[in-house]
Amino acid sequence: MVIAAQAAGWSPVGVDVALRWLVIGQARLAEAGVAATLVCANAQQLPFRPGVFDAIVANDLIEHVRLPEAVAREACRVSAPGSMTVFTTNNRYAPLVEPQLRVWGVGYLPRRWQPAYVRWRRPDVHPYSVHLPSARELTRLCRGAGFDHACTEPAPLIAPHMGGPALQRLLTRYNQVRRWPLIGWGLTMVGPRLLTTATRSA
Repeated sequence: MVIAAQAAGWSPVGVDVALRWLVIGQARLAEAGVAATLVCANAQQLPFRPGVFDAIVANDLIEHVRLPEAVAREACRVSAPGSMTVFTTNNRYAPLVEPQLRVWGVGYLPRRWQPAYVRWRRPDVHPYSVHLPSARELTRLCRGAGFDHACTEPAPLIAPHMGGPALQRLLTRYNQVRRWPLIGWGLTMVGPRLLTTATRSA
C-alpha cells in the first residue's frame, strides 16, 4: 500500500507493531525504488500529532487488536478534518471458515464462547483472540470513536495471484453487483469482506 500510495502522489507513512515486518517492508521498498517513512508503533497509541494525516488505511487490522475502540479513536485523532479513514476486514457473519484458522462457525457464536470453541476444534494453536466484526459493529465503532460519518459496505475482492480466468471473471462480476442496492445490503450482512469509510468534519 505504501508503494501504491507514493505512486499515486501521496507521501505515505507505514505503521506496524512488529519490527520484523518493517524490516521486510523496508527491503521491499528498496527493491521498488521507493523511499518512504516506516514507523514501529501500536495502533492503539500512535506517536503522531492530532490531525496530521489526509487519509488513513487500516487493512486487516481491527480484528487483531486488543482494544479496537482505541484504534478507531487514534485514527480519528490523527486524521485531518475532512479526511477519510478506511478500515477493511473479514466479515464475522460470512458463511465461510474463519480465515485465520480455517474453522467453521466461529463468528456465529457469542464472543465469550469463541476461544473455547476454537480450542476444542484446534487444540494445536494459541488461545484464540481474533475479533472479527460485523458491519454493524464496525460502523458503531467508528461513530463511537468520534467520526461524524461512517458507512460500511461490501469490500471489493481482488486476487490476481489466485485461480484462472474463470475465478477472475467471477471476482469482476462480484465487484460489479456488490454496488447494487439490494445485493449490496445482503453482502454487507454476510459477504466475505467489509469496507468501512469514516470521516470527521472538525
